[in-house]
Amino acid sequence: LINDDLAYHTGEHILVCINASNAKVIRAAARLALAFHAKLSALYIKNPNIKEEKALEENIELAKSFDAEIISVYDDDIARQIAEYSSLSNVSKIVLGKNKDKKKFKEEIFEAVAKKAPNIDLYLVNENQISAPKIRSKKGFDFLGFLKITGVLLLATFIAFVFHKFNTQPSNIVMIFILAVFASSFISDNKIFAFYSSLVSVLIYNFFFLEPIFSLKVHDSGNIITFTTMFIVGFLTAVFTRRLKLQSKELT
Repeated sequence: LINDDLAYHTGEHILVCINASNAKVIRAAARLALAFHAKLSALYIKNPNIKEEKALEENIELAKSFDAEIISVYDDDIARQIAEYSSLSNVSKIVLGKNKDKKKFKEEIFEAVAKKAPNIDLYLVNENQISAPKIRSKKGFDFLGFLKITGVLLLATFIAFVFHKFNTQPSNIVMIFILAVFASSFISDNKIFAFYSSLVSVLIYNFFFLEPIFSLKVHDSGNIITFTTMFIVGFLTAVFTRRLKLQSKELT
């Protein structure tokens, strides 16, 4: 429905309320924010009676992983706080959870928010229809992933030799290996492989492309800085790429 109140919103702003049991609700709000290209805020109404601190902290971290702005307030009147924040912050949509174990309590909040914020779209997500979490079985060593990453490093070494033959700048060769580490992060999510590809890249660069050739000795102290930078940049690039992949999986 199109109404005059929509003109008030300068952009979509979605609010989700955090508690200890609504990870699914947070993900639903994140998907909604992604679909509407909206700002995402997560409201946590602090209550000293809440005992599920660990689950609550995990949900707060989950909301942060979706770039949600976390707002925490103290109040016994949950509906009033939701309505007041929504009004002050120009919220256009509110996502709430529905739990069959607390059906009456949740419905009362939903109805109270609807009365206090009648011009805001409300979305109700059933918290109980959460599928059982996938338990990842402990796998052995990913030999295929190891071979693929080693192949990427060998290819990078070959390309580096071609560049080296044409007397290219050492910084270009360094970039080749950093790109190889970046490419390796798409093969495996394992941090050990990120460490492996970063370390081996540094060793290959030192062994084949720096004087003395075919030696791991370092005669120029400046190369130590190069090695350290090369390793850190490569490793962090792989780790951040891994996090982005995991975050994208959370949204699906």
